[in-house]
Amino acid sequence: MAFKPSIAKPSNASAINPAETGIEGVLVPDPVRQAELEDKGPAAVEAASSSAHVLALRTMNAVRTIAPILSVAVTVEGDSRDQAACFARLLSRSTELARQTLSAMGYDVEAARNRWMINVLERGFSEIVALDKEIDEGLVKALAQALPEHAFDPGETQDLSKDNAIGVSIVQAMLPIVLSQQKFDFFRNKDQDLEAARALLLEEVAKTIEVLLAPMTGTEERLRMLSLLCQEAGKAFADAWDREAERAKEVLSRKTKSEIGAWRQANPQGFPIDTVYKRFKETMHRIRALSKIAPVK
Repeated sequence: MAFKPSIAKPSNASAINPAETGIEGVLVPDPVRQAELEDKGPAAVEAASSSAHVLALRTMNAVRTIAPILSVAVTVEGDSRDQAACFARLLSRSTELARQTLSAMGYDVEAARNRWMINVLERGFSEIVALDKEIDEGLVKALAQALPEHAFDPGETQDLSKDNAIGVSIVQAMLPIVLSQQKFDFFRNKDQDLEAARALLLEEVAKTIEVLLAPMTGTEERLRMLSLLCQEAGKAFADAWDREAERAKEVLSRKTKSEIGAWRQANPQGFPIDTVYKRFKETMHRIRALSKIAPVK
């Protein structure tokens, strides 16, 4: 399922037409694989769909757990080995806390049937350890007492049409980017940069859906993954934007007003933001690689 992003005209930027985004192709099961399985009979289709459903849920848990930790790890000073060590440390701490809490709740943490509950708890703890907040034994026990009634409820699925779900997901993705752009726009054309960001974001999200989900994953799970990935991709792009903005502002802080004015006249296109795109794509690549591994642990 090849994805070809389509950039809407700036005048239509506020109206999201899902058909124009080009992302719909990754929101349905692979038709070739489906036809192959249908030739083998209903049982083959059911088995593949069931397996794909389980993998999708595990992968979404992995993405939710990994993303906040990864956003901290990539800011660590040093080379990729230092960043990898930070990521491993934070992820290990999240897992440790999840197992402690589940054990305090009276569950067998070694049982395969309880692995999904560890995933849910890891997801919550990853948000805390990413903020460098320490959790003591007393808090773990308090959580264990408070969680059983509410922690593992599946929740209700919002009844949205596919087009509406796509639109909502794109809005979720673009909000943090717009906020970052409002804080500092690199003296660039805002509309053009937002359209370019949206096209690249959808391209990376579509690529991630194709990599992480099995061919027979249903549309409902694909839409849920779309929503999750759009949120994480929006945060990742905004983070890349903010980091480059700090660098640009530091450069400007060393210039006088007249020097800045002269620079802007000489550079009407503003600061280049190639580094923003590069960092964003690197983050999405890491999310794909780590999420692909995490569900099988």
